[in-house]
Amino acid sequence: MLDIVLFREDQGGNPEIIRESQRKRYKDVGTVDEIISLDTKWRATSIMETCLTKWGTLYPKLLEKRKRLNYN
Repeated sequence: MLDIVLFREDQGGNPEIIRESQRKRYKDVGTVDEIISLDTKWRATSIMETCLTKWGTLYPKLLEKRKRLNYN
């Protein structure tokens, strides 16, 4: 089993080593690119989810503050 960090160049990984390993075992190299693509999408989605969660906790507080200050 491979750690996902090995696929992430920005975290010191080197996907070319994994591609070479796939070639030596006569396996599809496209799998490495697919994993990188899926991981990139997952990371973007995870960041978006974190932002939305923070906004979801912050927004009610802002509404309450606005209500206390009598803004319409």
